[in-house]
Amino acid sequence: MKKGLFLVFGTLALAACSQVEQPNQLGTSPTVQPEHYTVLGVLKMEVKSDSEGKLTASSNFYPNQKEFSAQSRPLMLPPFSVTVSTDPAWVDDANSVIGTKGRQAVVQNDDYASGTRYNTTIFKVSNNLSTQFPNIAFIALNTGSTPGNGYLATLGNTAIANLKSQSAMVLPDTIARGMLPSHTMRRTFAGYEVDPNFADLQFFTEAEASAIQNAASLSGSTTWPNGTDTTVLNYGYVARNVNGGRLIGANPNFPSSCAGNVQCSGLVSFSYKSVLSAGPVTSARLTNETPNSYTVYYLVTNSVKYRMSQSVEELSDANGVYSRKALYANQSSGNSFFINQVAVLPGSAYVGGDRFVVCDVMFAGTRIGGVLTKQATLQGVGPTTGCTP
Repeated sequence: MKKGLFLVFGTLALAACSQVEQPNQLGTSPTVQPEHYTVLGVLKMEVKSDSEGKLTASSNFYPNQKEFSAQSRPLMLPPFSVTVSTDPAWVDDANSVIGTKGRQAVVQNDDYASGTRYNTTIFKVSNNLSTQFPNIAFIALNTGSTPGNGYLATLGNTAIANLKSQSAMVLPDTIARGMLPSHTMRRTFAGYEVDPNFADLQFFTEAEASAIQNAASLSGSTTWPNGTDTTVLNYGYVARNVNGGRLIGANPNFPSSCAGNVQCSGLVSFSYKSVLSAGPVTSARLTNETPNSYTVYYLVTNSVKYRMSQSVEELSDANGVYSRKALYANQSSGNSFFINQVAVLPGSAYVGGDRFVVCDVMFAGTRIGGVLTKQATLQGVGPTTGCTP
């Protein structure tokens, strides 16, 4: 049995094993082409509040059964210690709760000026295989209303289940549809801005999401939820090497573990924001009406599409996008794994030649028998003429 890709979530190591395709070097063309996706499995992530009120998280990984035997045990839990930096974005104060007790760093910030709660969970990624993974993506998965194989039903056709407030109130579908995928946001003296160190949000076109769903549905009966309305959504998050770039390199210590070697180690952050409905912004409302604990499902894949995405929060100011693109170019020098596409929404201020405009990004909805039903989307502010569905 091969050793696998280990996703270390604080204390958690998650193994998924697959032979990876070598990437195609697509140049700078923004043309979106169909491609094959290597399906590694499904990740179930849970964020909870412990008895002391600290946010902790745990996860389970359901591997692609074409890569693992039914008797294999790819899920492992080695000890790991998380240190949260003293960067202002992570300071533990009255408006920020940071959980380091347990399995990974969980960050929660409340912006009282806009009535917005930001939730982020940061994971460590370690590749224990002797082959490299150039572009690992975690794509949001709506398990459906009646999933099988032990999966929870997600709320409102999102990827989210078990949604509760800080006061332990069970929150409805409408709140789940109000958890907007985003880059990690950090607090500054001027307000909140995208944190370039944790800008991992990724957009997927409808053609791509449909192809990924088709590939995943063939990955094995115990890997896939098998619901009649199980749907791969159009957003996710991408891993990156701790030294920069997307490539999580081959393990130089193989067959031993990566053991923190920078070549085979990476990070990924999952971030959401929730905005209160109309009315006064109070601590009580943020406590009772915004997400605190939740479960999210992600399909784990390896892709050859080297793309970065511009979030809704930075549509009118592309400076951060240009800076991240330049940073990736520097970090990827010497190999072919460079960013060659920038996905933006209508109305974006980014005008680079590698940009392509996605019409919207579905984060709640279904794709059943080729029929797409969108129930919640990220949208831009400009005309959608010529955009990619």
